[in-house]
Amino acid sequence: MKTIEELTGTKKKMSKVFLGTGSFGGSTPVEKARPVLDAYYEMGGRMIDTAVVYCNWYAGERSKSEKLLGEWMAVNGIREELFLHAKGCHNDYDYDGTPFTEPRLKPQDIREEINKSLENLRTDYLDCFTLHADDPDMPVKEIIDTLYEEKQMGRILAYGCSNWTTERIMEAEKYAQESGKDGFILNQVGWCLNSHNPAEDLEHLYMDEAMYQYHKQSRLPVMAYTASGKGYFQKRADGKEIPEKYRELYNVKENDIILEALVKMAAEENVSVNELVLYYLLLDHGFQVKPIIACRNTDQLRDALKVEEIEISDKNKEILMNLKKF
Repeated sequence: MKTIEELTGTKKKMSKVFLGTGSFGGSTPVEKARPVLDAYYEMGGRMIDTAVVYCNWYAGERSKSEKLLGEWMAVNGIREELFLHAKGCHNDYDYDGTPFTEPRLKPQDIREEINKSLENLRTDYLDCFTLHADDPDMPVKEIIDTLYEEKQMGRILAYGCSNWTTERIMEAEKYAQESGKDGFILNQVGWCLNSHNPAEDLEHLYMDEAMYQYHKQSRLPVMAYTASGKGYFQKRADGKEIPEKYRELYNVKENDIILEALVKMAAEENVSVNELVLYYLLLDHGFQVKPIIACRNTDQLRDALKVEEIEISDKNKEILMNLKKF
C-alpha cells in the first residue's frame, strides 16, 4: 500500500489525522485558534492542513489562516517537526463568500500560489502542495510539468490534487508515468459516513463509487475533508437541532439507516457516535486514508482525537465498513 510517508520520503512523525485550519482567524478567532494548535501539538499531532484562500471570505487581512499558522510555528520553533499540507489555486472569494475569480492553474499561477504559502507560513518549503481546485481547460502536461519543476527546486517535496474528477486524476497520472515525472501523492476529497444530496452542494467533489474503486486499484492515498460529517449523526443521536443547510444536504433516507446502526454500535462498544464516524475512515479500505478534523476549541479536538485510540470488534468493523453506499 502506498502511504503519504513513503511517497514523500519524510522521516517526520505522522499522525492518524490532519488538523484542518480553515476557520482559524475567521469564525475561530486567533485567541481560540492558538490553544487548539497548542493542544494538537501537545497530544502528538504533527500534520496540518491549510490553504492560501482560507478565511478570505471575511473582511480584513487576506490568507489570515496561513499567516496565523506561520506565526505560531515561528514562535514555537517547530516547523521542522510538522508535515505542512498547503493548498492553492482555488477561486478567490469576496468578503461575502462569493467567488470572484476562476481557479488559477496556469504555470505562473501555480508558482505565485506556492510563493504566497511559503511567505505566509514563514518557511522555505512545503511538505506537500495540493491544487485546491481544477481547471479542465488546462492541459495536465502543463500542470504536472510546473509542479515537478517546483519539486526539483525543493520548494515543495510533493504535490496532490483536491476537488478533481476521477477522470482528470487518471489523465494526470497517465501523463506523469509516460513522462517519467512524479504524479500526485494524494487526492483530497469530501468523504464521510453521511450520504448526501448532491444537488445541495455543487462546489465540492465527494467520494463516489468510481473514485473509490480507482483508489483501491491505484492505492493512491486520500485526505478526507468533512470527515466527521459536520457532526450530523452525533447531533441527531443527542436530539440536537441540525442547522438548516445540513438538514438539506443530508436529507436522504440512507442516513436514517446509518444512524440506527451507529447508535446501536456505539452502545455496544462504549464509544461515541462521532468516534465511529471518524473510525470508519481509518478502516482498511485498501488504500491509506487520512481524515481531516476541524475543531473550534480544545474540547472538540480532544473528542475527535479519541478515534486514534479506540478499537471495536471485528463484527462491528464489518458492519461499519458496509454502511456507506456511494
